[in-house]
Amino acid sequence: MDKTAQEILKRPFLQFPGILAFVGLASVGLNLLMLTGPFFMLQVYDRVLPSHSRDTLYALLVLVIVLYAALGLLDMARARILSRMSTRMSLKMRDTIQNAVLRAALIRGEPVMEPMRNFSVMTAFMGGPALAVLFDVPMMVIYLSVIYLLHPNMFLLALSGAVLLFGLAVLNHVLSATLQQKAANASATSNRILSSIMQAAETVIGLGMRGPVLSRLGEIQDRALWWETRARERIASMAALTRAVRLLLQSAMLALGAWNVLNGEMTGGMMIMGTILLGRTLQPVEQAITQWRAYQRYRISRDRLVGFLEHQEDHRPQSQEMRPENAPRGHISVEDLVIAPPGVRKPLLRGVRFELEPGHILWVTGANGSGKTMLARSLCGLLPPLAGRILLDGADIDAWPERERARLIGYLPQDIHLLEGTVAENIARFDPAAREEDVIAAAQRAGVHEAIKRNGGYDRPVGPDGKWLSGGMRQRVALARTFYGDPVLAILDEPFTALDPAGRKALTQALRALKEQGKALIVIDHMPMIERIADFRLLLEDGHARLQTASRKATPTGLGPLS
Repeated sequence: MDKTAQEILKRPFLQFPGILAFVGLASVGLNLLMLTGPFFMLQVYDRVLPSHSRDTLYALLVLVIVLYAALGLLDMARARILSRMSTRMSLKMRDTIQNAVLRAALIRGEPVMEPMRNFSVMTAFMGGPALAVLFDVPMMVIYLSVIYLLHPNMFLLALSGAVLLFGLAVLNHVLSATLQQKAANASATSNRILSSIMQAAETVIGLGMRGPVLSRLGEIQDRALWWETRARERIASMAALTRAVRLLLQSAMLALGAWNVLNGEMTGGMMIMGTILLGRTLQPVEQAITQWRAYQRYRISRDRLVGFLEHQEDHRPQSQEMRPENAPRGHISVEDLVIAPPGVRKPLLRGVRFELEPGHILWVTGANGSGKTMLARSLCGLLPPLAGRILLDGADIDAWPERERARLIGYLPQDIHLLEGTVAENIARFDPAAREEDVIAAAQRAGVHEAIKRNGGYDRPVGPDGKWLSGGMRQRVALARTFYGDPVLAILDEPFTALDPAGRKALTQALRALKEQGKALIVIDHMPMIERIADFRLLLEDGHARLQTASRKATPTGLGPLS
């Protein structure tokens, strides 16, 4: 993973210095305009009422209308610019995070949605009111300065109140941070388990597992709810205490102002103005405590997202091979390959060696758990080996760009997944430039064109994950998708599994035709019919690979096609 992406997420606001400068200036202007109300009240009490001047009142009222209109426009502009910053951040990092999520899903073999939820929390905070409150907190200096001009002892009271509320804000952080972290961890675990249950809904209900599974999920959700409730109650309690302290301070300010009026040190209008300004001084701190939960969620989500990206770094060695200048032929060479499951250092397969020329079929067999699917994923460039090399036409498999490698190597995974769309769109891999003739040609290569026509045609919707198709039909569509773009090498992991006898016969004929056309084919399956068309048999056994002829006679060299 690019280190730049991690740095951007660690300090996202530094990516938008112009926007932050505007928001800062807008916040200064907003808080200056917030003085409109107190100054208007001061002028009414100390100038309009004693002089009984209606003209002065009218003039002040017009001025107040203009200033409040400016305040509203400036507040709206600040909210919109924060929203635009959030949108720009989403557009800037969306592809990077989605690519990392896809890689993580490939490695773990299951959907990984938590990083996208964390990113949504981050962008929501960047465009929400909580961030605006943080800009308003430093503006307390403006109100404190005006209060000082009214009277020094009122300034001391306001300053003491601000310090007290800041102390409560720090206490709120200390008391709620741990609770928020535990609540977030429990919620993430709950969401992960719920997602896995939803994927296995058919199994859970069909086998009568609903009660025990939901009971276990409920225990985890109860734990998350418990921590969430405690955190929410703690923050609410601190917010209530802060609000009570602020109201008390306002009453104290009013009393102090009255004392100053009685001593002849200020007017009644100044007394009222000082009280209102104190409320405005303390309001950002109170709002910051109220919004503290949003900030905590932002910080936790940001740290998790950065940690996720750090663990997605691609540690495979970068190939120094250059791609061949000639047109690819499909010659694949495997040298001393060592493979382990994702995240595991103990090898499952060691010393895998073979060479497959175009126009030949390699049949891979072995007991369950012997590493057949992992070998297929490595040959496609999806699972980095611990050691060894995989060469396609003399170039390291990683030297080919991902899209070009996918075009050259057709891959049928063991677990078939179709995306919501039509049959044609899935076969064409959702390529917007796909042509109808190319889609039909792919189906014909796989020997499934007639089957697709009989089952609703190419415009038939497949539904979510292909649920609207039968298992055999999903397999046929996936086979056609494998051969879209006329790949030079095809790797098929259990292609016969869901097919009926007619489908198996059609696929066998298609593989024989592809072999005659000079395609290199690697077929992983237990079906004995493959032996009739295969040139080699690669047996995976006890962590090693033995290359044989399809008739189970060992080859002299273990490399290359037999004469």
